[in-house]
Amino acid sequence: MKNYKVAVDGIHYYYTHNGVQKPPKVILLHGQNTTAKTWEDVGTMKALAKAGHSSIALNLPGPNTDLHPEAWLLECMNKLGIQAPIMVTPSLSTEYIIPYMIKYPKRLSAWVSVANMYLDKYYNIYPDIKFPVLAIWGELDKYAPVEHAYKLVENVKNGQYKIISGATHSPFQTNPVEFNKILIEFIDSLPTR
Repeated sequence: MKNYKVAVDGIHYYYTHNGVQKPPKVILLHGQNTTAKTWEDVGTMKALAKAGHSSIALNLPGPNTDLHPEAWLLECMNKLGIQAPIMVTPSLSTEYIIPYMIKYPKRLSAWVSVANMYLDKYYNIYPDIKFPVLAIWGELDKYAPVEHAYKLVENVKNGQYKIISGATHSPFQTNPVEFNKILIEFIDSLPTR
């Protein structure tokens, strides 16, 4: 794994690349109590590399930018030369991915929703989502009800869900081996772009 910086709106943000020498295919965002480094710590970036998938874990800006979340994310994608990645978005990164997919739907090839918060605010846009969606939830999630995963996949054109038994709100932390297996199987099932 190697750390880099990308300048967005005059501020440098760190990101980690897993070392696979291909254009990045998977973008990993993070939730409130995690960082880009979490994806390295739990073994997701290494598992993706072993499967041959280039990935980048981005550190989100929090309150450090005047840009709207979707504008910040678009600027990152443009600066990194990434056109339509698979986005993996846990918990509160909902506030980045949903506005991004509304404004720039052609800039995603698939979405992995990991116990995303506040999905109920966006039910009206689900029928417009045309790319594949995988919802991964922990069975014991106390913050984002599992019912949100069901409702999400029922209302998108190409959705599926996986509930990880015994996992909590951050299934990639509580059950990383199973999470990584599910993630890679989903990525491998997608058409090559």
